[in-house]
Amino acid sequence: MKITTISRTEEDYCRKNKTDIMKVHRNHDPALHPFHRNREYTKAIIGVKLDKIFAKPFLCDLNGHHDSINCLSIIRNKLTILLSGACDGEIKVWDLPSKTCVWEVPSAHSGFVRGITPDVEGE
Repeated sequence: MKITTISRTEEDYCRKNKTDIMKVHRNHDPALHPFHRNREYTKAIIGVKLDKIFAKPFLCDLNGHHDSINCLSIIRNKLTILLSGACDGEIKVWDLPSKTCVWEVPSAHSGFVRGITPDVEGE
């Protein structure tokens, strides 16, 4: 009579020290795991939903533009100043700590403001 036994060495499944990576043995044959793609897709969808749930909350809004804002810019010297350009041609300068409009040009353009930037000195 022939008896077969399972023999393992400890090096095959144990770590040598705490910083070693655990060895995980997997069979990636699609015939053995027919629902693998479906499970991965479900995990990805749940991960995206959890990212949305635990995202940073909405902090404030800057009321004042009559149309949607198309571009934003900050001044590198003064990080509390924000420039915004709207789709109706309006440009506003905001003070972020107080959330108020400091300066505005109601009709800077006849159409969309597609880009806005301060000069080198931050003016």
